[in-house]
Amino acid sequence: MKTAIFLVLMLTGAVCAAEPGDITLSDGTILEDAVIVRLNPATYIVQTKDSLLELSDDELDPASLRMHNFQDERPPVMTLHFDEIHADGTATRYWTLPITNDGKNAMTEIRMGLAYWERAMVDQVTFVDGRGISLVSTYDPPRKKWAKNPDKIIRHTLHLATPLAPGEKMTFTGSQTRNLIQGEGKKQHYRFNGDYSEDRLVWLKVRLPQDAKIEKISPAPNARFEHENSQYVMWKRYYKKGDIIPLEIFYTLDCHQ
Repeated sequence: MKTAIFLVLMLTGAVCAAEPGDITLSDGTILEDAVIVRLNPATYIVQTKDSLLELSDDELDPASLRMHNFQDERPPVMTLHFDEIHADGTATRYWTLPITNDGKNAMTEIRMGLAYWERAMVDQVTFVDGRGISLVSTYDPPRKKWAKNPDKIIRHTLHLATPLAPGEKMTFTGSQTRNLIQGEGKKQHYRFNGDYSEDRLVWLKVRLPQDAKIEKISPAPNARFEHENSQYVMWKRYYKKGDIIPLEIFYTLDCHQ
């Protein structure tokens, strides 16, 4: 028996988190204009304008917790992003999502929606499972009918190489190389907007080309380091459904690389 997980339902069915407000910590510190989201029964994320904190319930004032009805909110989907910027202005983007089989039967496929703008790029996107095995994609309706039905919803199915047992977890990763960088000559500009159709908790790590010189990062990253002559920048950011919160890197690059 084939069992599928409908990722589009898992994502778009999430309830949006509460509006920003003041959050009090157990030591009396007040975080102004903050959003609080529960990841699991004992862990919360609190995001302010400038930072994101991962806190236990013991670190939060009980009164602040009582002000929110977490029972009616689903935790955000966690996505791991890695953007590898190349000297020619293109970038290879990798995104990894976790999946859990909550059903009673083995799961053999993952189904999700295909946005209209994604149709033109399906040949550039590849998917692999946690072991690095390529996953086969099929579409409903099939691609040969897309031109005749430009407004029809496309269902994208990823066929798992190995069935996922009930209760078992896995990850899958998509990748794509595309033009992500703006600028001319030496001055370059990288920008990540967010703008998801559901609540997301995003880890974003960016690797710049070798010997790139960073001029400005906005907002301040969670981490920054250098390895093998390449600069790395990392953010951890919560995106409420529809939020556009740019994460940007301005840098210069030797045109003769």
